[in-house]
Amino acid sequence: MAFSLGVSLAATSAGSLGGLSLFQRDLPLKTKRKLHAIGGAWGMWSLPLKQSVKVNGVSVEKPSADPHQTDNGTLILATDANPSPGSSRIATKAVRGDINITTRMQIATVGAALFFQRTAILHVVANAICVLEPDHTSRQKIQDVDENLPRAKIRA
Repeated sequence: MAFSLGVSLAATSAGSLGGLSLFQRDLPLKTKRKLHAIGGAWGMWSLPLKQSVKVNGVSVEKPSADPHQTDNGTLILATDANPSPGSSRIATKAVRGDINITTRMQIATVGAALFFQRTAILHVVANAICVLEPDHTSRQKIQDVDENLPRAKIRA
């Protein structure tokens, strides 16, 4: 007799700490409101990023008047169920609450989290782990060792 228990691993962050959480039964779910611009999503991650400015090609944290108050930008990463299943979108949220889709990718997102004191995004996809800059450009990509082996499809 064989028995298996579904296990999910997620990258989480709380304040200045980050880590991995193991969910053995189901993932916690909390919904505050609908975002119609990215409706039809399988998974959605809302990440509060530190704003940075590029000076001579180097990203520098944006200075603020109060050292205890940091300016945060919100990045939303979503994997589609409709209209194109398995593709992902990166959107930014403006101050007024408007959502602008800035990047579309033809790969399903497994997880996303903030790293390096909220100045980089860890983007986990089926065959790689990507570290992204706050402006959504790739900083580093770590390919899966067994990249060419066929895998089972990710199901919702």
